[in-house]
Amino acid sequence: MSGSASLLPQHAASGVTTSALQRLAEDMDNDQEVVDGFVSDYLDLLDGRLSTLSLLLSSRDDDAAVVSLLSLETTSAMIGATDVVSTAHAVRMAVEARQYTEADRTFAQLVAAVDGVRASLVSQGYGTSSKG
Repeated sequence: MSGSASLLPQHAASGVTTSALQRLAEDMDNDQEVVDGFVSDYLDLLDGRLSTLSLLLSSRDDDAAVVSLLSLETTSAMIGATDVVSTAHAVRMAVEARQYTEADRTFAQLVAAVDGVRASLVSQGYGTSSKG
């Protein structure tokens, strides 16, 4: 798998907590290939997730937006992307409260958080891979 990185760096990169990556590795019996695949898939899916969320938010499809946000929160938590988790949660709370102006404003922050996590993971040696 191209672009894999050690899951046990000595410091946490901005946007991703080392302890979460360590827990994920432990949960996968320290199988580096499985964890690398999970992180690479996470990165590969980010743009599509954001595009889908943008459409769901603009069309006010609240139920589907909530499900999509929960999915993003969960997978982000698994890799320790705490900024994405907290911002996706804030968007979800705004959607659930039907505070659409707040949801739209917070979604812009979510996009920035995703960009930061992507940069952090890429700086650790992860990258998108072509699926074939």
